[in-house]
Amino acid sequence: MKSSPRSLQVVAMVLWASSLSAADPDFTSDDDGYRKIIVPFFRAFCIGCHGAEDAEGDFRIIEDLKNDFLDRSTKSHWGEVVNVLNSHEIPPEGEKQPRTTQVGRVVDCITQQMARAELFRRDTAIVLRRLNRDEYQNTMRDLLYVDYKPLELPQDPPAAGFDNNGRALTISPLHLELYYNAARKILDKAIVTHAKPPMLRWRFEPESGNSDSNRVVYAGQRVIVNGGIDKVENGMKVMRHFQWNRKINARDFALPHAGEYVVRIRAAGRVPNRDRVVASAKHYMELRLQDQIKKRPNDTRHHEGLRRQNAEALDHFNKDRMYDYGSPRLRVVQNLGGQPKVIQEMDVDAKIDSPKIYEFRANFTTLKCGITLEYAYDIAKVLENFWMQSGDDTWLTGADLTAVPVSDYSNTVSADQIASIMHGKQTRVPSLQLSNGSGTGSAGHSHTLSFDRSGTPLPAENSPRRLFDRLFVPDSATDRAATLRRYAETKSVLDSVLAEARGLQAKLGTNDRKKLDEYLNSVRETEQRVGRLEEWVDVPKPEVPPTDLELSMQPGSAHDRPMWIDVMMELSYLAFLTDTTRVITFEWSREVGGYGGGGENHHELSHHGGDAQMLAGLARIDRFHIERLARFIDFLKKTRDGEKRMIDNTMIMFGSGMSSGDGGGHSPKNLPLLVAGGQALGLKHGQHLAFDRDNHPPLANLLLTMIQKMGVETDKFQDATGTLDGLV
Repeated sequence: MKSSPRSLQVVAMVLWASSLSAADPDFTSDDDGYRKIIVPFFRAFCIGCHGAEDAEGDFRIIEDLKNDFLDRSTKSHWGEVVNVLNSHEIPPEGEKQPRTTQVGRVVDCITQQMARAELFRRDTAIVLRRLNRDEYQNTMRDLLYVDYKPLELPQDPPAAGFDNNGRALTISPLHLELYYNAARKILDKAIVTHAKPPMLRWRFEPESGNSDSNRVVYAGQRVIVNGGIDKVENGMKVMRHFQWNRKINARDFALPHAGEYVVRIRAAGRVPNRDRVVASAKHYMELRLQDQIKKRPNDTRHHEGLRRQNAEALDHFNKDRMYDYGSPRLRVVQNLGGQPKVIQEMDVDAKIDSPKIYEFRANFTTLKCGITLEYAYDIAKVLENFWMQSGDDTWLTGADLTAVPVSDYSNTVSADQIASIMHGKQTRVPSLQLSNGSGTGSAGHSHTLSFDRSGTPLPAENSPRRLFDRLFVPDSATDRAATLRRYAETKSVLDSVLAEARGLQAKLGTNDRKKLDEYLNSVRETEQRVGRLEEWVDVPKPEVPPTDLELSMQPGSAHDRPMWIDVMMELSYLAFLTDTTRVITFEWSREVGGYGGGGENHHELSHHGGDAQMLAGLARIDRFHIERLARFIDFLKKTRDGEKRMIDNTMIMFGSGMSSGDGGGHSPKNLPLLVAGGQALGLKHGQHLAFDRDNHPPLANLLLTMIQKMGVETDKFQDATGTLDGLV
């Protein structure tokens, strides 16, 4: 076997839409305001510390503050200037100080320029995009009268609060293939040749059991009916809040016929008034106080502090309108072929003494499926510091997402894709993206760790069965011919796009041409990917029997989760072993929604506040993850790769883009990371590298080290100051 470096970092109906603004006038900077307001201010108060020769903080006005607000880097520097002026950080004490009116004029002039530039960028943006899932569904219904739900298409990433934002609706070869497959299914539904199927009626009783071991037979199938741990009152499950083990679900069944089914749910709600809310809060706060008194009986100062906090909290519960609760809300999730999707949300307005039947319709196929009912309000997530939750998006890119998830969201290329550019030409699959959520997710909450050179997220796979079929199931001659036709049609579409776009270049303004060039580069990259895929069509796939591979495991099941991680890692090992790919990223779960081996909610436990029981729960999840990783590393240790072991030619980076911080507060700093393998590539092991918490190297230093060891000749990656000291 040839040794090579690898890295694992833990038709028909393809429709395009484009909008171009032709011949927009170039953006004109306010030279007069810059010359009369900003320049005199800088000369009087700033040039002494930030001149060309001696620049404090390595910040030079002449170089870093050009009168060009369309440039993102320059705009960022102007934003820093506004912040320090507003906070009175400059000029420093002891230096000549400006009047408040002078500062105000400068800040107003800068912010007006920044606002004008932002509006200009938005108004002149050129969008080359695909239809999102809803638009595609509506178009198919209007054209063919088929109500088709494109469940197999990746979820559309929202941008600026909308899921039809052209900047987010990019297209990849995987998208094209999924759209083609969807078109075939639509045509199969449009052309009906079979007789009407018989009526099927099943009734699930959630009170029949509260674990996955409860199986009920329907039409010969042993269906899991798990009512959750909530108690039963008058024949109904009582759901009080959202929690992983309080959901009601019936799953692991397959319907005999695909089509539209009616779902009926009998439900009622109980809405507490303000007095009950206050009484409940008072009860739990008193329990907490007594618990602290028991633990620290002699700390009377601590006891008094808690009593004051309780009094303030009770006043809050008495007065804040957020506790004037409305009707409870129920969410219905359909899991079809391993793909979860919310198919209905409803306010349960029926009173507890007169339950009501809530009815809706849903489409099912003959794939394995399930239905889950859960409490729709999740207060903890709503109140979370959501702007801190972008660790996954930047873990391998090192980008500064200063405006997640609004329209300024702009990621950069991830380290794995830089390695893939070099090694992807030699393998069938340039890189694999695996995750517990399929597709790309949304801005700031991606389902993938990988981003291409334009910062576009690369869709991830979460189904072991689909992954195995893609990598190892041989294609028939008919399939190969169909694939070549699809690639030819794809290239034809791309050629048309390129020809049309080039014809517009002469009609566009400077800014539009620059933006169009970016899109043309993206189209060319897609064309190159398709070309590489064509080269592999007639090359036989490696023969790997699916024996002992648990390909039906699902990431969202507490029962399946350990086996799901194991089988995804086994498939990763096989992909390395057969040299199908040399670069893999695998997002086991996001920081805001991870689960342990028994379904424990990692996010809830991460806000431990020092609680010993919660910390023990976190330790169990950490141990579970490390055991899964150790199993994969053991595969690599036992496999020869040339004269070395496979682990010696493979680098593994395992960790998270967010730590629980002190006391359970989330932090993107002081990240615990594990690096394994790569000894033959020059990595040193058997050590713990600890860095100063306040003056530590950037994560990009580690990524740059790994990129170089993969054979990429570069000394730059994002904010890297060099390779990571002590690792090489």
